[in-house]
This record gives sequence, C-alpha cells and structure tokens, in this order.
Amino acid sequence: MEDQILIGKDHPVVKHHKAYGQELFPGFAYIDLLYQLFRERGYDFARLELLNLSIYNPLVVGQDLNVLLRVQCDETEAGRWQIRVEGQEQRKGVLSPERKLHITAEMHLCDPLTFDEVLNISRIKQTAARSVSLDSFYAQCRHQELVHTGFMLADGVVYEGENGASYIEIALGDEARRSAEGFMFHPTLIDGSGVGTGVLFDNTNEEEQRLFL
Repeated sequence: MEDQILIGKDHPVVKHHKAYGQELFPGFAYIDLLYQLFRERGYDFARLELLNLSIYNPLVVGQDLNVLLRVQCDETEAGRWQIRVEGQEQRKGVLSPERKLHITAEMHLCDPLTFDEVLNISRIKQTAARSVSLDSFYAQCRHQELVHTGFMLADGVVYEGENGASYIEIALGDEARRSAEGFMFHPTLIDGSGVGTGVLFDNTNEEEQRLFL
C-alpha cells in the first residue's frame, strides 16, 4: 500500500504552525494522515491501532519549498503493517533526488474496544485545584518560538484535578471548524491537547528552555 501527498506552505496545518519562524508539519498530524490512508483502502478505523510512531526529521516547508511525501505501508504479516514516510524537497517544481526519512510507525488490525467509563465533567470543574485557559499555554509556546495561529488554535481549558490528574476541555476554533469534516483525528485538537499538557511539565524545563514533544 502506497500513497503520495504534496505538502506546501498553503496547507492549513503547516500554514498556521511555525517553529523558529519556519512552517512546520505538526508531529501529531501524522495520526490523521495515516488513518485516512487506511480508510481510503477500505479499513475500519475502529479496528486499527497505530503503534510506535517515531519522528526522525521535521517536515519543513517554505515560500519556494514543498515536500512530496511518499507513504509506504508494507504488510509484514496478516493484519500488521510497517509504515515508512519519506519526503523529497520540491523547489520551483523540481524534485530533489534525495529522500529524507520523516517517520516510521506500525499499524495493527485488532478487535475494536469499548470504553464504558464516563467522566463527571461538572464534578471535575467544581473540584479542580485550578483551571487554566489554553491561551496561556499557547503563549508559553510562543515564548519558545512555537507559534500557533488561526486554523491550529484550539479553544479550551485545562483543569487540574484530584491525585494529580488533569483534564482538557477542548474544541475547534472558528477557522478549523469550517473544514472539520475533512479530518478523522483533527490535528488541531490533538496538537492542542499536547500543548495543554504543559500543566504537567511546569517545572520540567525551567533551566533549559527548549521545545519537546
């Protein structure tokens, strides 16, 4: 199973996600990309489990720089695929002969799971030790030169609950909501949840200010 996808600076996911001034494909966006590929081939996403996704090189685009992604899924045994995503830089329509490895992952076919647990949202809000708007975490990211705008900005609140647990109430912003039907696992929600987990790492990175995923 193989597919090719051209990613350029006008792609909404990278257009509104920059690190150190450079348009950058969010690592969490690979989740939706891979599940969509399998759905197009007729697989039920509820029976698929994505495992061991490793990022080797960032996917960077720019004014005159696109990246042609090649997604290769090799079935190593029945219901198990090894995934490899490589990219070729394209400048002014000319492809580089070199391919760069961006990610590897595995996809397994499995029995669907049923989750019966129900969260008492009202109680979480009432008993939270503190609540923090996602805006403050996006501001922290901007301080470290990871900038989210428009499409990639989620609305939400992080609640710090009992026993150190944290809960993120999150929703798409207006710009992302207009095209939400085009996604399965929306990168804005997943990336925003990642941003919101900053509440768990308040003291992790004080001495050495750098980005990490």
